[in-house]
Amino acid sequence: MKKIISVCMIVVVLCTSAMFSTEAGAKIYKENKKYTFKGKIEKKVFYHNNGKKLTSYILKLKKPIKAKSSFSGKVKLKTIDLQWYSKKIKNKIKRKVGKKAKVTGKFAIYASPAWSYSPMTIDVSKIK
Repeated sequence: MKKIISVCMIVVVLCTSAMFSTEAGAKIYKENKKYTFKGKIEKKVFYHNNGKKLTSYILKLKKPIKAKSSFSGKVKLKTIDLQWYSKKIKNKIKRKVGKKAKVTGKFAIYASPAWSYSPMTIDVSKIK
C-alpha cells in the first residue's frame, strides 16, 4: 500500500511540475514587434465613458496569449484590436467579419480601455 501511495505521489509531483514549467516557458509577445496571429474577425460595438458609441474590429484568438507592454506590464489576451492605415486593409478586415483570418502586423502599445475593446492593438500589415 505504501508503495502505491509513493508512486501516486511521484506521478502527481511530476505532472504538477510539468504543468508549471510549460506555463513559465510560454511565449510572451512584446510591443513594437511584428507577429502573425490566427483567429476570427469580429465587429464589436461598445460605449465610451462619455456615452459615445464606438466600433472596433477585433481578432478573437484561437488560444489566449501573454503579452507585455511598457504601459500595462504582462496581460493575458483573448482578443486584439485591429488597427490599419490603408483602405485596402480596412476593406479586407470588413469582408472577413465572422470568418477565420491570419493577421500579420506590429503589436502596438497598450490601447486605452476607454477607446478600445481589447487591451492591445496590432497595426495590420497583412491579412489572409
